[in-house]
Amino acid sequence: MVFAEVSTSQSALLQMKKSKTWFLADTKIVKGLTDDWVIEKTQCSADIKNIRAKGFTESETMTICEALKDDTLKQLVSDTVKTQRLFGILFGVGVLIWMIVIVFQMASAKAAIDINRAVTNTDSLSSESTGSVSQ
Repeated sequence: MVFAEVSTSQSALLQMKKSKTWFLADTKIVKGLTDDWVIEKTQCSADIKNIRAKGFTESETMTICEALKDDTLKQLVSDTVKTQRLFGILFGVGVLIWMIVIVFQMASAKAAIDINRAVTNTDSLSSESTGSVSQ
């Protein structure tokens, strides 16, 4: 599950505004969610156009490389990871509460069915016994 990975990971889940490309970033690398591509600081000294094939525009690739080189990515990743962990915890608690409510609703429905059967059986037994007395 993406939520579980994001809430426990040291990587921040980010999306570029222009290309809408989703990626994971930590303090040293940027990597794709579905592809097996990675952008490291060492790649940024090479030709940027080779990196752009990862789904980023050329300006986004340059921005990523600059952030990797001058370590401005560290604060963004740190802040985003904190927020995503909080979201993951709150989401997990919400799902847990929802599951507990569903279990109680199922138990209540079963109890209602059991009560209905008991009342129906009692009514049929009492009408049978009353019917046999009046004959």
